[in-house]
Amino acid sequence: MNFPYLSVSDKVDSLQSADLITISNFRKAKASLKKKLKAGLGIEFLLHPARKMNAEELSKWFAELLEAHIFCESSGCQFILSSGARWPIEMISGRSFDEILTEVGIDYHKHWRDMDRWLSRTLAKKVIMK
Repeated sequence: MNFPYLSVSDKVDSLQSADLITISNFRKAKASLKKKLKAGLGIEFLLHPARKMNAEELSKWFAELLEAHIFCESSGCQFILSSGARWPIEMISGRSFDEILTEVGIDYHKHWRDMDRWLSRTLAKKVIMK
């Protein structure tokens, strides 16, 4: 059996070959995403940059997360919120994720169920039994 994997990119131009794309600025990427979007794509947003934001930037970031979530729901994509951690010390607890999702207006129970289904479906397409 082959091992399942996700192909990840941070370039909107590579949407056709990626399972998941990391977006650093949703508002700038939105027009390109609309043109090249494929259903079932995972769109990842990182929490890591928010650690260095002031109050005004953080407020805009939260608004952008909500806008991105609405976009993902309407386009058949999976909204993914990730810590963006590069080191174990940068990891974020599950309760913190739940609070951030709640603050944005996302039902975290539904979000985690949807994430689980999306990941299972996406990985199942990648595994080839021999």
